[in-house]
Amino acid sequence: MTWIKNPIRSSVFYFSDLKTFLLKSLNVTFTIPDEEIRFCSTDLHGKDYHLVAANLKNLTELDKKLTESGVDKNMPTIFIAECVLVYIEKSDTDNLMKWITNKFKSVFFVNYEQVSCLTVEYVSLKLKQVLLALYKMLV
Repeated sequence: MTWIKNPIRSSVFYFSDLKTFLLKSLNVTFTIPDEEIRFCSTDLHGKDYHLVAANLKNLTELDKKLTESGVDKNMPTIFIAECVLVYIEKSDTDNLMKWITNKFKSVFFVNYEQVSCLTVEYVSLKLKQVLLALYKMLV
């Protein structure tokens, strides 16, 4: 784990995943600078790093956990979706994009999906759906 500091303000990392996968992440050993770490049943909270278990289909839960973790929705925020949007329904993707654009003042969204030749057509369709949802939010 690399800790990146912004010269103006410390960067804070928020990581969310389903409970099952997050519990596996908590078992990974990593070095954290000297600071107080708080563990909950499925979450880990440090000064600059928060791991929270939440389902992207349950935006109320995600919003609550991020708010409790101290996320500043007025700060520029990067969302990185790694191999996740391809697994949720179009309506859930639409709701996620609406939530992000309504709740955060300045956002950048990065979507990464692993693609093989067998899934290119499906992923292409999902990507078009995500881009269309984002476009509708901006227009």
